[in-house]
Amino acid sequence: MCRKLGFGKHLECAAAKATTIASLSRLMPNIGGLRQKKGQLLMSVEQSQLLYASPIWASALDFEVNKQELLKPQRLMAKRVACAYTTVSTNAILVVAGMLPLHIMVSERKAVYVAKKAGSTLPTKRELREDSMNKWQSEWVQNTGTGGWTRRLIPDVRPWVSRSFGTINYHITQFLTAHGCFGEYLWRFKKRDVSECHDCLDPTDDAEHAFFECDQWWRLRRELEVKTGKEFTPDIGVRRTFLLRVHSKNRLNISVCYLASSHITIRLC
Repeated sequence: MCRKLGFGKHLECAAAKATTIASLSRLMPNIGGLRQKKGQLLMSVEQSQLLYASPIWASALDFEVNKQELLKPQRLMAKRVACAYTTVSTNAILVVAGMLPLHIMVSERKAVYVAKKAGSTLPTKRELREDSMNKWQSEWVQNTGTGGWTRRLIPDVRPWVSRSFGTINYHITQFLTAHGCFGEYLWRFKKRDVSECHDCLDPTDDAEHAFFECDQWWRLRRELEVKTGKEFTPDIGVRRTFLLRVHSKNRLNISVCYLASSHITIRLC
């Protein structure tokens, strides 16, 4: 048997066949499109197509090139679910969209396949998902090359993915990814000549400055802190507001309104 035979070509063909993503994308514009849960439901159809017979070719994912080939279509799905800019990194957008990476889902199916073939006790869905979340968290922490701002806001994927409240949208995603209507981002991609904030003239207008430091929005930030009873900082306030269930749903609604109104909506981007 030829040692060069593998499933790399199969993965390329499977990713290329994921043609319905473009069609579904028309139903999911950044503004006025489907909500996050409905988007995830639609994209699960595409994921099922990509995962066809995955226990058989799971070993091909030992090679990074095959893993990245599988993640290409899922990246497109996650961007539509989260209404994100196309420049957001794959690892960050999968976390924001709450979509378990496909190569980890393949590991779940392979574990069931191997257990059935060996005649041993099948692992429960809870056990499989717990193991998958551990793998995802390990990858999220170790992959420090991209998604640094998102990782700072969401250091642990478990509470973010398992939360039962707080859907994301076009504005929230810009805040969570730092890819959006920010002077530093627009300057980096040569859409502006300078990176300064046009509200307070700070030399660096990034997501942290816009939402946590800009003098233009200090009153809104103070109102947010008073109404939620929490300090609003990247390392503390965001996790308390968005990742932990609060006694009143109004707290989350107030925070979302602040993020949507300050900086982004007013700048009409």
